[in-house]
Amino acid sequence: MFYFCFCEVTSTVINNLSMQVGDLEVRMNETLKNNYRVLTNFNAKQNHIESKFTTEVAFTADLIFNTSISDIKKHDKIVFGHKIFNDGNAYDTATGVFTAPVYGAYVFYFNINTLPHKSLQVELTVNGNGHSAMAYAGALDVDVSGSSMVILNLHEGDRVWLRSSSDSAASKVVAYQLNSFSGFLLYKYY
Repeated sequence: MFYFCFCEVTSTVINNLSMQVGDLEVRMNETLKNNYRVLTNFNAKQNHIESKFTTEVAFTADLIFNTSISDIKKHDKIVFGHKIFNDGNAYDTATGVFTAPVYGAYVFYFNINTLPHKSLQVELTVNGNGHSAMAYAGALDVDVSGSSMVILNLHEGDRVWLRSSSDSAASKVVAYQLNSFSGFLLYKYY
């Protein structure tokens, strides 16, 4: 009888311990799943925060070697088709348009060079609205350069390009390295 009673108690204790171990396993798996969700959410937030600080946007382009621009009409776009540097790929050499990838402050610089006795007035435009910055070059007995630099607040998707701001049918711009268009992200807004 004592043996039966001991076996019965042992069997009950083992069953209780088994149920408790099973419950612990379920709770441990739930805790692991919850920790995984928290860690995944944390990693996503960390990646989002890092992306706000690591956006790299900078470009410089000039005219394609051995090319010139002539017979320029008012509002004709000036396309700098030779990429020198394009970190972030925000400048399109086919269209001459820079598209802001993020909301922030951007710096743009451009230089225009004309042949002797020729002139050209150029403006930087944002979404087709001109006069953000202007440069005038020319009308002397030598090659003349005009340049401008501007800092602009741009929203994501804003488009920036250079265009002639006056009719200059007789103008001819000297090719490649003497004419350039550059820009970079100064800082992002949040």
